[in-house]
Amino acid sequence: MRRKFLNILPNSLLIILGMCVFLGPKAFGSAQSVIGPYQCYQGSKGESYFPTVSRGGGKLRVSGFTIEVRPEINPEYMNCFATVRSPKGDVIFEINDYGMDIASISGNDINGDGQPEAVIEAFSGGAHCCWTYYFVSLGQNPGLITKLENNHLVTFEDLNVDGVMEFLVRDGSFDYFHSSFVDSPSALLILRLDGKEFHDVGSEFRKIYDESISKSLEKLEAMSRPLIQEKFSLVDDSEARRKVTELTLEYLYSGRPEQAWKAFNEYWNAKDREIIRKEILEKYCHGMRARI
Repeated sequence: MRRKFLNILPNSLLIILGMCVFLGPKAFGSAQSVIGPYQCYQGSKGESYFPTVSRGGGKLRVSGFTIEVRPEINPEYMNCFATVRSPKGDVIFEINDYGMDIASISGNDINGDGQPEAVIEAFSGGAHCCWTYYFVSLGQNPGLITKLENNHLVTFEDLNVDGVMEFLVRDGSFDYFHSSFVDSPSALLILRLDGKEFHDVGSEFRKIYDESISKSLEKLEAMSRPLIQEKFSLVDDSEARRKVTELTLEYLYSGRPEQAWKAFNEYWNAKDREIIRKEILEKYCHGMRARI
């Protein structure tokens, strides 16, 4: 493996782990990309928006493997298929969904095993949901490595230019958090895939979070703090509520729980502060981070 994870965790991470353990165990059952050269999608037949048919698709060849996305040939179905075949033509992976695409990072070593992988992006077709990313090995033991599911698209980027790919995704656990979908607080989660395991590496990229923290603080400081403290509660101003929640999450997701709760306590009304704090922890500890 490319990386070794330390047995001794930083104090901030230990605090976060302690918060989530305290809550107890629980069972768990980017903007949309422009249509790319391999994308299979649902398009109109021409006469109206409905009915739709599957369109698009394409092939990508990597190290003798063929990655293909194609529409279902049966006009009765609105499905797209993704297939990965070995150099001998054997199917090593196949999946279908409402929309499919081959991620542009396919063909790179994504999980640090020294071998190329394919990344298949599947979209379920919901208004605000959902995407699943399938990571398929194109190496000596080809096949599905793991998958990542969320309410939002994933952005792939080598943030510190070290040849290791990071995954940036908005944690859908906070969608509709005391708000409409549009006003939902944004919670940026930064992941890295090591072998078959995803790891939360947000604490390594605090500068990214600091930019958002500064903007959140500027907006909150522009408001009257006494007014916020006196009147701010579940039923008050949605923008202020979102900004306080986002500020808390930006500190939490960057591995700074002490600053998170300090900021939260400073701005949130004491009347329902403990209720909201528990709800934030519930989603933080038992949301997407717990499913990776």
